Amino acid sequence: NGYTNNFEVGNETRLMATLQTTLDGEIRQEDVTDICAWVSNNDLVPVSKGIVTAISSGQKATIYANYNNNLTSNYINISVNDKVTTRLEITPHQIVLDKDNSQQLTVKYYTSINGVETSWTDVTMSCTWEYDSSKLHLTNGKVTALVYDATDYIVAKYNGGTSNTVTVTINPYVPEISYVLEITPKNIELPFGETEQLTVTKY
Repeated sequence: NGYTNNFEVGNETRLMATLQTTLDGEIRQEDVTDICAWVSNNDLVPVSKGIVTAISSGQKATIYANYNNNLTSNYINISVNDKVTTRLEITPHQIVLDKDNSQQLTVKYYTSINGVETSWTDVTMSCTWEYDSSKLHLTNGKVTALVYDATDYIVAKYNGGTSNTVTVTINPYVPEISYVLEITPKNIELPFGETEQLTVTKY
């Protein structure tokens, strides 16, 4: 029994064969999946003990079970489709910021068919984000550091998928130091051929 649709290449599914008997008005059911002879009309969709394997995409098969060379089950139609997978990636994977500085993140949604990446879409503006809002501000992928000397982690979510984790390192506070240089003496008068030592002092 059962009908399989959207069966992806490389996957397996299990069918079950149930023998139903009626004795003195009592209905009994017995699982005979493992002892039936299973038949598929397509070698690229083989079946054994009820387990159907999809070897090649675009294939169709009709499968049935035979019990005791006597009883034949109903027919099951199998369609094998391409295996479509997706992944979500944020770049760059790591960033370092000073407080009040910003950097733009990009989120791409990749689609693969039968293990080969075929396309990607920029979904930066459509994601939801997970991060610590006490440390960072994040809008449309632009992340800004709100504090000094901290670490946070950013994750994006889109269409049921979760991205890689981006590590954000915020630099500690470094005080600005300024210096004044003074040359002394400020005014000198020298006769021709004589010298005088100047001194440079840093304040």
